[in-house]
Amino acid sequence: GKRVQRPRPFASGARRGGRGGRRTGTGGVGACGGAKAMAATAAGEAGGGGPSSKALDLYGGQLPDLEKIEIRDDVEEIDLTENRLKALDARLLALKSLKRITFRKNLLTDVSALDELQSAPKLSELVLYDNLIKRMPPLEKYRALEKLDISYNKLKSMQPVAQVSETVKELYLAANRIGEIESLAALPRLTLLELGSNRIRKMQNLERLTGLTELWLGRNKIEAIEGLATLTKLRRLSVQNNRLRSIQGLETCTELAELYLSFNGLTRIEGLGTLRKLKILDLGNNQLERVEGLESLAQLEDLWMNDNRCETLSALEEGLSHVKTLKTAYFEGNPCSKAGDYKAKLVEWLPQLEQLDVEEIKR
Repeated sequence: GKRVQRPRPFASGARRGGRGGRRTGTGGVGACGGAKAMAATAAGEAGGGGPSSKALDLYGGQLPDLEKIEIRDDVEEIDLTENRLKALDARLLALKSLKRITFRKNLLTDVSALDELQSAPKLSELVLYDNLIKRMPPLEKYRALEKLDISYNKLKSMQPVAQVSETVKELYLAANRIGEIESLAALPRLTLLELGSNRIRKMQNLERLTGLTELWLGRNKIEAIEGLATLTKLRRLSVQNNRLRSIQGLETCTELAELYLSFNGLTRIEGLGTLRKLKILDLGNNQLERVEGLESLAQLEDLWMNDNRCETLSALEEGLSHVKTLKTAYFEGNPCSKAGDYKAKLVEWLPQLEQLDVEEIKR
């Protein structure tokens, strides 16, 4: 089958774990925009489970409002994904035991009433993915929040997260209209930051996020990789579909295991010397003319260099001689992939290869 890529949280869909669908130019495949349907804990009927259930699952109900839905006072989890809600039900605001709530894929525009949520101090997960929100209320009352998702809305800045609790570990703001990375100074526990599909031009104001392990910046307007010197725990980085012309600024990111740089304007493979733990390197859809600069990547398993400008097989041979650990390689879309002995040579040069382009290697 076609190549698959580890999903980018929130680029274009719903993560189901592991590697999710074929890579796209937006920076990858998206991740779940909040809590999955909670059918395992709810009985599955609209209105909640049995008398012992503390979860209310209304996933996919297409409800315009909750007037006919019974909402128990002790409910702890509510999933309202894929309904047609335009306003927050007053009964939701009065709940005091709520820990997780998702409004994924609704029609909310005004969420100012979230400031009145009685369970705000206990809430650990708030998901507002894919609505019509332009403004967020202050969130300083949400003192236990660990996951906040406001992806696929109409926010123009990151100011709404300026007062978010320092307990937040995952912050998703993909597909808004954000032009600048800011308002992160008070989030020392952040491990995942998703800002894909925005209007960001510069990587900045990241230096205090020393615990960050995942940074997703695909489909922006970034011209250089920078500001990562203190992010020494980073394991996944995506700067796909931007305006990069060179690979730089990664020297201290020695824990990186996955690096996605496809759909840019790269002309050389460089700046990877310290990334000895790198396992996945995506350089597809650039302007690369040869394989080089991989000498120190002793753990590299996946190399994606499809749709570049490697004219002959000799442009691959020398660079690949240093990476005997490769299990998956993509060079389709390069002129050299049309050579009659293309497959035979790659299999010869890469003894551990299990997949070349879309074809499984059988030895």
